[in-house]
Amino acid sequence: INDDAVLAEIVAEFNRRPTSAAHPRIVFGDPALAELRLGGSVYLDQPEAFVRLVEQSFGLRAERTGDEIVLRRAP
Repeated sequence: INDDAVLAEIVAEFNRRPTSAAHPRIVFGDPALAELRLGGSVYLDQPEAFVRLVEQSFGLRAERTGDEIVLRRAP
């Protein structure tokens, strides 16, 4: 994915792939996070790298539980 997109669009692309330990489902703990905009390139085969990017870029916290990652605002 390239360009300027809202996180909801990017996460939807990640979640189109089958969920597994190597490719966890990404969900929003706070629905407002879905509207954050992210520019640049994202590789859909690297969900962990994407999660680290949004954690650093937006000050979010990712909670990993099994085959799901929940994005939340950091306290």
